[in-house]
Amino acid sequence: MRSGKTTWDYRMTPAESKRVEEVAARLAEDWEVVQILVSRAEHDGTGRYFYGIGNWFARQGMADDFVKSENARLIGVELEKVINPEESL
Repeated sequence: MRSGKTTWDYRMTPAESKRVEEVAARLAEDWEVVQILVSRAEHDGTGRYFYGIGNWFARQGMADDFVKSENARLIGVELEKVINPEESL
């Protein structure tokens, strides 16, 4: 396993954490950088677990690219509703 793994653990059992880490390790056999984010709704908030393997800067950049591209996609969907209101129904 490559260095650079990072974990933030909120309300995960050791077995759940281990399962995510095993999946990441399998993916890391073929990919240079792996970042996994999982969450679930719980009675007192959202349980989250982030785990990554590989270059920390590359993982941060990947996450940033994901957020920016998803925001751009959502803005495009909303703009289409304004530009072509009849077609978006």
